[in-house]
Amino acid sequence: MAAAAVENVEAATQAWVAFGLASRQLPQLEETSNQIKQQRDQSSSNRKRLADTTKQFKKAVKSTETSTAANLALLTEEHPAIGGTSKAIELLGKECRTTIKAYQEEIDNLTRRCKAGDSAFGSLYQSLTELPDPAPLL
Repeated sequence: MAAAAVENVEAATQAWVAFGLASRQLPQLEETSNQIKQQRDQSSSNRKRLADTTKQFKKAVKSTETSTAANLALLTEEHPAIGGTSKAIELLGKECRTTIKAYQEEIDNLTRRCKAGDSAFGSLYQSLTELPDPAPLL
């Protein structure tokens, strides 16, 4: 029984030495942590630009919809067949708004998921940095 315990300790020691917590894993995790921070900052900047672009697009759609509807209303009085074009533009505007809203919701979902993953990684990394490497002790 004592021999089995010694073998288990030796196997655990070899596994921890091969794992290289202090020599390989923590430096690699630190590099990953730094990359996550840089990507998070870049993503935040990109998200702000995308929000501005989306606002401009929504305004352009609304402006086009409004001006086209007004112009078509005048023409429809003279040419009733144009009324269908007015409805088509109205539907296109609605589809644009619906599509943009769906993209915004998906971006929000991806952002929440990314933040959760980053937080989990950060917590794990922090916990590992606070633990002593057991290999030298074994």
